[in-house]
Amino acid sequence: MNLITPFIIFFFFFFFFLCNSSPSHSPETTASTDQLALLHFKSLLTDPTNSLSSWNSSLHFCQWQGVNCSITGRVTRLRLISLQLTGPISPSICNLTFLESLALSDNNLIGAIPAEIDRLSNLVNLTLKLNYLAGEIPASIVRCSNLQFVNLRSNLFTGEIPREIGFMSNLQGINLWGNNITGTIPVSMGNISSLKFIDFGENMLVGSIPESIGRLANLQILQMDRNKFTGELPLSFFNLSSLSDVYLGFNNLEGTLPSSMFVTLPYIEHFLLSSNHFHGSIPASVSNASYLIELDLSGNGFSGIIPSKLGNSQYLWWVVISSNQLEANEASDWDFMESLTNCSYLATLELFDNKLGGVLPTSLANLSAGITALLISQNQITGNLPAEIGNLVNLTTFEAYDNLLTGSLPPSIGRLKSLHRLSFQGNKFNGQIPDSLSNLFELNQLYLQNNMCVENISSRMRKPKPPSSSSACSVRD
Repeated sequence: MNLITPFIIFFFFFFFFLCNSSPSHSPETTASTDQLALLHFKSLLTDPTNSLSSWNSSLHFCQWQGVNCSITGRVTRLRLISLQLTGPISPSICNLTFLESLALSDNNLIGAIPAEIDRLSNLVNLTLKLNYLAGEIPASIVRCSNLQFVNLRSNLFTGEIPREIGFMSNLQGINLWGNNITGTIPVSMGNISSLKFIDFGENMLVGSIPESIGRLANLQILQMDRNKFTGELPLSFFNLSSLSDVYLGFNNLEGTLPSSMFVTLPYIEHFLLSSNHFHGSIPASVSNASYLIELDLSGNGFSGIIPSKLGNSQYLWWVVISSNQLEANEASDWDFMESLTNCSYLATLELFDNKLGGVLPTSLANLSAGITALLISQNQITGNLPAEIGNLVNLTTFEAYDNLLTGSLPPSIGRLKSLHRLSFQGNKFNGQIPDSLSNLFELNQLYLQNNMCVENISSRMRKPKPPSSSSACSVRD
């Protein structure tokens, strides 16, 4: 028998005593108790890849896989990531009282976070994402007063966010994305002045976003998409001048956006409000959003014209303002397109399902040569398709269906050799379909039906596979 075995058995009993003692009366731990805490932690796990094979008496525990110690020989870091470890987190982990970082991401851990976690008074980082942990987030976690980063993303946690979370005065980032968290956002969160990052996305949170959130002066990233939030954004939200990323899509939020919004939020890079119930105008102050990369206001009730200086940010990459009530009646209402030609990184422009009328400006053809998706369908656009459209040589998706476009299709479309999807059905195109379409060897979806041309073009398409749907103007192939 290994000589260490009786030693281990003795200390297992010792640790059960420790883990069931009250926090205020816990005996002092030692390097030896650190070793036994780790061994008990291991004993409850299945290790299919034998990643913890070094955890034995042949090595000092400070040399074990994933273990880091201080110069005094106390465990300060435990990092076991993507090792397929299966089983619960042993309460004995609570006796690693010098632990500063606990990272067990991307395993198959089950069960709850030990309620005794508040004994880890030195803990700064807690990362348990991508597991199968369940139960409620223990209220005792808020007593880990030195915690700066909590990442419980992609687990099975239920219950509410602890009301006492406001006592975590050093917290800088918290990520609960992709769980089953219910209830409302605690008002006390507004007390955590150190917070820079909040991600509560993909949960079942309800109620309004509290006014107290406006006190988080250092907040940079707010991600709360795909919940069940209601009501208007508090006015205090628009004074969070450090904000760079806002993700609030797929909720039931409503109201208007202040006209000065992009002045008071000068560092916004990602602003996504899709699939809510916002209305009113898109703030003209978007011209001040010098760092804007992504703008997604789709699936709301925004109306009026699109701000003429929409494209003032040289970093703009993604503009999705589809499925609103936006209008264009005069030529000047399309001035925003000219501003977008200055955006050399622009890859996606989605304007479909609005009330945009009038003639497409020729500036459309001067958009970034790197643009890959242009969607202008389900509007009331008239006139011809500009011949210069062939400049957009990297387009993979071009949709303009259900408009009032006229004239013949320009031969320059044949230059769009990266196209996978071309959708022009439901317009008033006429005349000959250009032979150049047969040069689109990447095209696998072509929709031209319900126009005024009659030519069947299958015989002229030299593609190895036929398109996935109708490719004639008024006669199906």
